[in-house]
Amino acid sequence: MYKRGDHRKTQAIDHTAEKSYDELAKSIAEWKENGKIINREIWMKRKDGSTFPTLLSGTNIYDEKGVLTGRTVALRDITEIYYSRKKIEEDQAKLSEQYTALKNAELTKDEFLAMVTHELKTPLVPIQGYVDLTLAGKFGPLTTTQHERLEIVKSSTESMQKLISDLLDVQKIEIGQLKLDKSAHNLAEIISNTISSIKPLTDKNGIEVTTLLKHDITCTCDHTRISQVMTNLILNAINFLPKEGRQHINNT
Repeated sequence: MYKRGDHRKTQAIDHTAEKSYDELAKSIAEWKENGKIINREIWMKRKDGSTFPTLLSGTNIYDEKGVLTGRTVALRDITEIYYSRKKIEEDQAKLSEQYTALKNAELTKDEFLAMVTHELKTPLVPIQGYVDLTLAGKFGPLTTTQHERLEIVKSSTESMQKLISDLLDVQKIEIGQLKLDKSAHNLAEIISNTISSIKPLTDKNGIEVTTLLKHDITCTCDHTRISQVMTNLILNAINFLPKEGRQHINNT
């Protein structure tokens, strides 16, 4: 390490910040060996003791016989550049931390959604099972009214099951894992079956859904997804109908 008062060096050391003594020594040694140095970051100090960053460059000057005749030294004050770079690095570090936090939050959300959908599905299994058994007469005969009410319960549990599946679909879409099972289907059958599945709900609300369908239209699609779309459209229409009086939904 060079120290103040060492006469083997230039006087640049007298104006160099202590933390750059070693770097200056390395730079001078390289200069002597290679004949030049370019853009070495050296911290200098002012008379008041404050320090600032510079870029040190130097080259040897030779005459036509290759004899060393002198040296050129250039110091460039890079205070503004240095602190701008430092600010950028700090901002990048903060962005990296925020990105990591967002990724962790996203993972936590996905885990929570998966847990919630699983927990929501669990109580529906015995409800659906016992409703189906009761409707099948396994626990004795049912009156017409009881049968109708149980059909409504069954329809409601199926709707809940679809809502839970929708939650899972949203999660799959976000992570790019939603897959469509495409095959040829008759659209009229899909629509008719969809309307039949929500009939207990429409009957309960005094709503009649009528259709005007062409039965020879085949479409390559995901049967389940199309049924979900149709169900959502009809349920949304029902929600906007007046509660009183029998209403009609014409599905064409």
